[in-house]
Amino acid sequence: MTTQTATPMLKVEDLVKTYKTDYGDVQAVRGINFEVGVGEVVTLLGPSGCGKTTTLRCVAGLERPDGGSISIDSERVYSDTGKHTPTHIRPIAMVFQSYAIWPHMSVFENVAYPLKVGKVKFTKSDIHDRVSQALAMVRIPELADRSATMLSGGQQQRVAVARALVKEPKLLLLDEPLSNLDAKLREDMRLEFKELFNRTGISAIYVTHDLLEALVLSDKVIVMNHGDIAQEGTPREVYSQPRDQFVADFMGAGNLVPGEITDITADRVSMNVSFGTLVAPLIPDVKAGDKVTIAIRPESVFLSDSAAAQGGPSFECSVTTEAFLGNHMEYLIKLGEQPLRVRSQNINEGALPQGGATIYAQIPPDACIIISTDVLAEPAPDAIEQPEKP
Repeated sequence: MTTQTATPMLKVEDLVKTYKTDYGDVQAVRGINFEVGVGEVVTLLGPSGCGKTTTLRCVAGLERPDGGSISIDSERVYSDTGKHTPTHIRPIAMVFQSYAIWPHMSVFENVAYPLKVGKVKFTKSDIHDRVSQALAMVRIPELADRSATMLSGGQQQRVAVARALVKEPKLLLLDEPLSNLDAKLREDMRLEFKELFNRTGISAIYVTHDLLEALVLSDKVIVMNHGDIAQEGTPREVYSQPRDQFVADFMGAGNLVPGEITDITADRVSMNVSFGTLVAPLIPDVKAGDKVTIAIRPESVFLSDSAAAQGGPSFECSVTTEAFLGNHMEYLIKLGEQPLRVRSQNINEGALPQGGATIYAQIPPDACIIISTDVLAEPAPDAIEQPEKP
């Protein structure tokens, strides 16, 4: 994956898509703007119904927008003045959630199909070379002659990617390509995709609702909510500096605590919350007396049987629920009336707090993210996301 250049591979401007329903018109995409640089992987991240798949289908030409413009490699493929380039002419390839592998064909025939039906004619030799290269890219050259009915889920997914790459598209579109795989295979394929993106340098839009996929694969993450872009930035920026409650919750900082700023120093902010005083890193444009929301990451809270604070305030709490999740423990604790979710890597059974036990929660400053009330995520009118069409 490379960095974005001055001329983007994809430019989306003021994109609008509205669906007519029995209950009136619903805007699935609300005038969004974003770019994908050459060699850049951009993830559209968000829950079902946020508009991410609709946006992808508009870029692909599978949906006709109602406003805005879309340009691929500086060529306008859609504009609200009447321009609408058909899907098969756009320099794109798409990997669907269902893979859409044809069962009556071999692996080779599946991958070769786009070369046989396109306007550009390829010789048998060219087709053989391109298919062989595409299968080598996804590391399944030995499956070329296998029937598509004899493939595992992971192998079908690789065939779908090879078929997308065989025409050497300028832009690769992927719609939740790992969602049909089991947990272990998803984990393996995340790394396979990352290595593939690094090796090919292809520009790509990757749609997912899975936070880990977005963090692992992306150069840039675009978090969507109700058809709007809630936040855009590098994975690290969006993860560590969510701009509103929706993004904080979706990026894993699910503990949201209301508070009021009481004191500001050179690089720290003190805040009153229902169970005491928290300290957080200073952010711009806040002042004493401001009402704020504090997002607290579950993995950054430390549980101890001692009140001695180590690097942050310590609060007496009780364990409501605990769950063993293999490589970590999940706890639901209560600090006064405030529930908090805590994730601990300490899985030594003898050291585990039990339900009902009184212990201490240490919350260091770096565990706290201040979200100004000026950017709270307000629910928008319901948006809908079209189901995948074969």
